[in-house]
Amino acid sequence: MRHHLFRLIIFPFCFLLLHCDTSPQTQPSVQEDYKTGNINVCIDESYQPIFEDILKVYRSSYPNVTLHAFFKSEADCIKNLTNDSFRVVILARNIKAAEEEIIQNKIGYKPAYGIVAYDAIAVITNKKNKDSLFTIEELRDVLLGKNKSYAPIVDGLSQSSVLRYVSEKILKNTPYTNSLKGSVNSKSLIENVATHQNLIGFIGVSWVGDKEDSMQISFSNQIKIIGLPCQNCEQANIFVKPYQANLALNKYPFLREITYVLKENYTGPGRGFVNFLSNERGQLIFKRAYLVPAKINFNVRTVKLN
Repeated sequence: MRHHLFRLIIFPFCFLLLHCDTSPQTQPSVQEDYKTGNINVCIDESYQPIFEDILKVYRSSYPNVTLHAFFKSEADCIKNLTNDSFRVVILARNIKAAEEEIIQNKIGYKPAYGIVAYDAIAVITNKKNKDSLFTIEELRDVLLGKNKSYAPIVDGLSQSSVLRYVSEKILKNTPYTNSLKGSVNSKSLIENVATHQNLIGFIGVSWVGDKEDSMQISFSNQIKIIGLPCQNCEQANIFVKPYQANLALNKYPFLREITYVLKENYTGPGRGFVNFLSNERGQLIFKRAYLVPAKINFNVRTVKLN
């Protein structure tokens, strides 16, 4: 009988200690606390599937908080960092020092920010495509139009977090050609890849990596996730996909962060929402969606099954 080794990931929970600003309180005239109030939240559109699940649980848990969620491009969410009506912004990267300074000058105190989970950029292609493994150099050739066998398509028409990631991490800021196209939204990208055999798509993994999501299951017979070179494997020529264990062990090369920016220096509903994301219930939702919670310590053990 063959023996199989696999990685068992243990999830002991730890809890968030938010950075608390010592500036004068800016609580509005209407009485608010972490479970009462009205807030607007701007969320990077590439995270829509996971945050729709989070919002369902949050709203049922805090019925006295009216939370308006807006799924927008990364560029629009960055603009809302200085918009007084948005107290929480969810991004696919940390804010820069210059952006933090602009926010502080605008609101009068430093914003709180941190990482709540990790996801990845998945690379997908049509199910009928014979190629299922690509090196980073081969993907770069596809993006630059040097490989005429494939046409690249990126989630978002312009200024999206996926396009920025592809430009910075894969192309190393090399100008991309007109061969790189953008999709109207994530669902449209999946539909295009499912119906065009020559497309290589770049998309947030929460759109294709959840094995329990009905929409994603419906596309599973039409698309496949491409394997990429492992960046932390002992053996050479190992290819990995953006599965939860590979993200947790930092083996998948296109890892990215899910971060929050909080513009609220009192215990209001914005801080309550960030605490929800960072504490046990929110972290379990990230875990159940096959992402990697950031507020959990991972103990990795090797076990043998007969």
